[in-house]
Amino acid sequence: MGPVLNGLIKLQSVENRLRAAKAKLARCRRSVIIQENQVRSLQSALEAKREEIQLTKVQCDRLELELKSRDEQINKLRASLNNAKTNKEYAALLTQLNTTKADNSKIETQILELLKAIETDEAECKEIEGQIDQQKRQRSTKLRLSRYKRNGMKSPRSSRLSP
Repeated sequence: MGPVLNGLIKLQSVENRLRAAKAKLARCRRSVIIQENQVRSLQSALEAKREEIQLTKVQCDRLELELKSRDEQINKLRASLNNAKTNKEYAALLTQLNTTKADNSKIETQILELLKAIETDEAECKEIEGQIDQQKRQRSTKLRLSRYKRNGMKSPRSSRLSP
C-alpha cells in the first residue's frame, strides 16, 4: 500500500477514536446533567419537607397555647365548684369541667401526633440530605473523570490500580 493510503487509514483510526471519545464525553455530560437535576429535585423536596416541619411546629405551638388556656379555665372551674351555691349549679360546673378535660385530652393527643409527624419528617430530611450528598459526590467524581479523559490523562483510579 502506498503512503497516502496508510496515512488515510491512520487518519480514519484517529477520527474513529475521536468520535468515540466525543460520544463518551457527551454521555458523561448527560449523566452529570441528570444528576444535577436529581440534586435539584432532592433539594426542592428537602425545602418542602422543612417548610412542612415548620408549619407543623407552628400548629403544635398553637395547640399547646390553647391547652394552657384550657388548663387555666379548668382551674377557674375548680375554684367555682367550691363556691357553688346549689346542686344544680355544682352539676353544671362539674359537667363543664369534665367536658373541658375531655377536650384537653383530645388536644394532647393531637399534639402527640404532630410531634410524631415532626420526628418522622426530620428523619426524612436527614435521609434526603444523605441522598443529596451522595449525588454530589457521584457528580464530582464523574466530572473529575471526564476532565481527565478529556485532557488525555490517566484517571486517578487507574494510576492507583496500575503497579
